[in-house]
Amino acid sequence: MDDEGRREGSRLALLPYTTLSQSRAREVYRYLRDEVLAKDREKVTYGEAAQAIGCHPRVLSQPLGVIQEQCRAMHAPTITVLVVDAATGLPNAGCDATNPADVAEKLAAVQSTTWPPRPWW
Repeated sequence: MDDEGRREGSRLALLPYTTLSQSRAREVYRYLRDEVLAKDREKVTYGEAAQAIGCHPRVLSQPLGVIQEQCRAMHAPTITVLVVDAATGLPNAGCDATNPADVAEKLAAVQSTTWPPRPWW
């Protein structure tokens, strides 16, 4: 294990996420689970997600990256697909799904998943 508790040699150990990014990732996860999915909202904009956790939308890339990597590690659908650009209605380039067909498929998988009440990382 490295200093932040990640397994050495794993893909997650290669990512230089800060403690703040990890903390914000947990906040974003709770927001997506409790405020977006629980209220049957299909999507939320980067601005809405940032406002919910009290940061600027540009800051979301690292917390969303943390969540996406954790979803991949758990073989879960990428819940970050719920966060979209206000102008396009699609996730930005860093997300696993960026074209409309992939987004629709990932959204369906995310919405049919039972998400743990707390982040698992």
